[in-house]
Amino acid sequence: MVVAGYAEQARTRGLSPDEISAEEAALFDRVVTGDEFPHLRRAVDAGVFTAPDDPFRFAIERLLDGVAMYIDALDRGEEHAAAHDWIGVEPAELSDDRKLREAQKAVRDAEKALRAARKAERQAHREAADRAARARP
Repeated sequence: MVVAGYAEQARTRGLSPDEISAEEAALFDRVVTGDEFPHLRRAVDAGVFTAPDDPFRFAIERLLDGVAMYIDALDRGEEHAAAHDWIGVEPAELSDDRKLREAQKAVRDAEKALRAARKAERQAHREAADRAARARP
């Protein structure tokens, strides 16, 4: 689908694949900050998304690396992680428990507040760095 979308962009806008890639890189530079997404920023800076290699193959290989690590762990005798242990699915008999729902809502609210606090901290850090840069002779 993505390749078809690029081909459509090339056809309708008269852009070359390199021009489309440059636009995509510029978009990444605008929206992927090191403060907010440090790991993704390093990948962008390393050219992972604009390399001539197939990014989908890269993604599938990383996904399969994770599956291989999981299988290796099972081979070493580590316990199988049940789906409900890692994706947050509650057994049906717990889904109607009022206190559990309230606790889950409290966690979501706390996570939202933490994201907002981290965003405010990043903004304050940027502003402090700007003030310090302006104060330098």
